[in-house]
Parts: sequence; C-alpha cells; structure tokens
Amino acid sequence: MPSIMDIMNQYLTSSNALIGTGAAVSQCRTHYRTWNGFDVGRFRLDLLNSRLCTLTSELDDMSADCFQQMNDDTLPTLLDKHAPRHVVRRRHQPTTPWFDSRCENMVLFFCHAPRPERSS
Repeated sequence: MPSIMDIMNQYLTSSNALIGTGAAVSQCRTHYRTWNGFDVGRFRLDLLNSRLCTLTSELDDMSADCFQQMNDDTLPTLLDKHAPRHVVRRRHQPTTPWFDSRCENMVLFFCHAPRPERSS
C-alpha cells in the first residue's frame, strides 16, 4: 500500500506537469517603438516637408501604386527618425494543457458578464 508521501509526490508531479512548470520556455525577439520622446509638432513639420506633401504637381500624374510605394517609403523613415525601434527579447511560455478553448470561453464570459447592481 502506498504511503501518504508517495501519493503526495505523485500528485505534485502530475500537477506540475499539468501546470506547465519545467516546460521549455523560448525567447522571441519583438520590435517596439519608443513613444516617450515623440514630438508631434516635429513629426508634422517633417511630414509637411517630405515628398508626400511637397510634390503635389507630381501626385496628379502618379498612379495609385506609385503613390502607395512612396507612402510606404516615407512614413517608416519618418517614424524611425522620431520614434526609433528597438529589439526586446520576450519570454514565450506555451499555455498549459488544461487551459483549452472551453476554459477560455468561460473566462471571457465571466469577465464580460454584466455585474449585479448593489441595492442601497
């Protein structure tokens, strides 16, 4: 007959496997922009002085694809100048096996359920 310690060890081992402790944690790199020092006035001034706003005579003869390409070239350059991107390493831990779609739906239901009003 197993002792109480054997049963507890078995329970802790199985619950740790369910919780996901000891699971492989991978790191992924993501890019973030620093918006702390973003100056809207300087960005607006640079945007007004950019090719998007200064060459209005060329825009009449330009196709939509060329204009989109110019937009795709200009805006990221201005954003990189005023709000530079930096790389951050984030830990990614896979979700636990017991937290399935049924569990997620219950959490969403209870988070968004209307709260009962208190009677005075």
